[in-house]
Amino acid sequence: MKNVLRIIAGVILTGVGLFALFGFDLIRDKAAILSPDGIIDPHSFLQFQICLSSLLIIGLYLIMYDRAHRWLSSCAVSLANMNAARFLTVFLIAGFLLRLAVQIFLPLRFWADCMGYEQLALDWLTMGGYYDGTVPTANWPPGYPFFLSRIYMLFGHQPQIGVFANILLNLGICYLTYKIVRKVWSEKTARLAFSIMIFFPSQILFVNLLLTENLFTFLFILSLYLFIRARSISETGLPRSSRFIIFLGGICLGLATLTRALPLLFLPLLIPFWRWRSGYYCTAVSNFIIALAGLAIVVAPWIIRNHYMVGVTSVSSNGGVNLYLGNNPRAGMGWIPPDSNIFVLNNPGYEAYNDSIGFALGKKYILDHPGTFFKRGVMKVAYMYAIDVDAVHYDLILAAGQNRTNRYVILGFIAQYYYIGILFMALLGVILVFYKRSRYFNPGAYLLLAAIVYWSGVHFVFFGFGRFHFPVTPIIAALAGLYIAYKSELNR
Repeated sequence: MKNVLRIIAGVILTGVGLFALFGFDLIRDKAAILSPDGIIDPHSFLQFQICLSSLLIIGLYLIMYDRAHRWLSSCAVSLANMNAARFLTVFLIAGFLLRLAVQIFLPLRFWADCMGYEQLALDWLTMGGYYDGTVPTANWPPGYPFFLSRIYMLFGHQPQIGVFANILLNLGICYLTYKIVRKVWSEKTARLAFSIMIFFPSQILFVNLLLTENLFTFLFILSLYLFIRARSISETGLPRSSRFIIFLGGICLGLATLTRALPLLFLPLLIPFWRWRSGYYCTAVSNFIIALAGLAIVVAPWIIRNHYMVGVTSVSSNGGVNLYLGNNPRAGMGWIPPDSNIFVLNNPGYEAYNDSIGFALGKKYILDHPGTFFKRGVMKVAYMYAIDVDAVHYDLILAAGQNRTNRYVILGFIAQYYYIGILFMALLGVILVFYKRSRYFNPGAYLLLAAIVYWSGVHFVFFGFGRFHFPVTPIIAALAGLYIAYKSELNR
């Protein structure tokens, strides 16, 4: 009976995917229901079509369930039998070459946020500080503009060097994923997660964008690795080496917060993690204080600077603006610019005003419309996880009203199909963690799941783009790897 239901579900999803590919124009206008004002631009229509058509991958997986599992098991066994050093070397070289090919063969486009970070980096280089033109700014967290400005200081104004730095950061993310998963679960699962990350299309394509994603994700995943690595061995506390590792983890989380302010409140979720590992609340609290000290050393001076120079006592001055962008009558699921009669985005000298009025209006809308806030929050999170084509975002816009065989549209389909397949297996991995909790649900697994819950909660409140799930993609790959490893054991 289960097999019959599985095949029926597979046929239905395959049919939906094929219809989205070849008959989408028949239902194209129905997608407008996703927009609060009933209007969707051509690019969003194309994103919706790509997302809907990617259900084809899940449908084919369900139909060819046994064959797919035999193939996945064969891959898992082959990876597990390789020498560890050879495995890492071969895959890192392959990952480097793929990302280098993107840098060589795809154009480097400056659009929207890319232009903003580029200009802020140049201003930092010439002005010797964080300025928007000649006005001190805190509009965006300073981490990435500072990182980019140091690259330009060393190598000259060469944006391609920034892309090369992204390649190294992304390979570092892949390697840290391997190290984390090996500690949390097993070597086989770690190798599978590492392989998934190395060949992840959006991870490969994102190196060509001068955005915060690679730097932030590297720092955030590095902090998780350091927290997981630190050992808890007694009720009297940790060995000095582990205390230092936790302190370093706090520093890395602080650097990540200066790159994107969102993880500022993540540390309290580590208290249950340390309580579970040590068995003692006092150890958990002391570890929290050590990590908080590391974070504060990095973040506090910048907050003080913003207070005196910009008038905002926070990491950046766009928190209120972002709250309003995701919580207003026209918010929808993505980024909706505010009414210029209320405030103008990126208005030098008026950042504190924008921040305060944005918080006030966003908070008022949430309190006045709690039901709408909840429904829209679900839509925002669903939108964030449903789409994985933002690495070719603006190329898709250029192609949306033109030839649908445009190479960037094809790249978008490839990226989305790969992502949806991995996301589906990651969801099965989450189920597996709780179904086999005595085996898989350990402190490290809790921390990885807590990171996803926290990240989803932040964007539930604010707003989400497809690229905003980039920082938790390593965890998605880890959960997919866990599911594949488990199935390979069953098929032995």
